[in-house]
Amino acid sequence: MSLLNHDCDPNCVIVFEGRHLLLHAVKAIQPEEELTVSYIDVLVPTLERQTQLKKQYCFLCECQRCKSRDKVSTRQLPLCGSFLFNTHSDNTAALQITRILLILPVQHTL
Repeated sequence: MSLLNHDCDPNCVIVFEGRHLLLHAVKAIQPEEELTVSYIDVLVPTLERQTQLKKQYCFLCECQRCKSRDKVSTRQLPLCGSFLFNTHSDNTAALQITRILLILPVQHTL
């Protein structure tokens, strides 16, 4: 079970810092917009992503990116371990969300 739904053009990424899970926005998020992450590598082609999601998570992705067959802006994709943010927004709430959205303790044993 996941607390966040999948999207091939997600508006958030999950980052682990020690035993803490941090959720970072990777683009401006409007009030009441769903927070999404990608369950898989967003850099692979549509058919490969859909095949992996079906096999590993038992669903067919019907996100906008899959419907448009990868016609997505590259500014929204991760590059070399860092992320590009859309900082040209007049929406103060969206910019505040861009910093750190959520810190949750990760409970697992090795």
